[in-house]
Amino acid sequence: MAKVGKQSVGESMVEFTEDFRERMRKKLLLLKEADSRKVRSNVKVTVVKHDNQLSEAASRGGFKWKADENGPSPLDYFVSSLAMCQMVHYSEHAAAENIDIKSLRIDVTGTFSVAHPRSFEDVTYTVHIESGEEEQRVIALARTARDDCYVTNTIRKACNVTGKIVLNGTTEHEL
Repeated sequence: MAKVGKQSVGESMVEFTEDFRERMRKKLLLLKEADSRKVRSNVKVTVVKHDNQLSEAASRGGFKWKADENGPSPLDYFVSSLAMCQMVHYSEHAAAENIDIKSLRIDVTGTFSVAHPRSFEDVTYTVHIESGEEEQRVIALARTARDDCYVTNTIRKACNVTGKIVLNGTTEHEL
């Protein structure tokens, strides 16, 4: 099992503090208002080229990350961005709506053409959720996280994106 931090992927208990839950409730209200007003925003990243294949990116707050031939490739970052973005929206809605999640993992596979024109052809993902909540409530959460995800919606414009949810290790549903 892959390790992230001190825990194995898929083995952690997802917990939200009451402060986080309240912040997410407020955030979702602001996003609902932004929907009605068609508010636009932006994200800015600066990438600096170093020696050989080493590049370093920086975003708001001075957060930095690197890519070279010894670590994750830009394609790894690209594909993982779908899962990372959906995780944000799972957290927002699960916290705000008091939905219990015992564990959450998203596996993403991108299929791309190595020949020109180089691009992704398909992106598939599987959401693994362990929860004691009613099945339809968890499926609704998954669809909301998918629909709120900037990355998923953007990639859908460029290639085929398909997803499914595996609930409590047994029940599968297409998203």
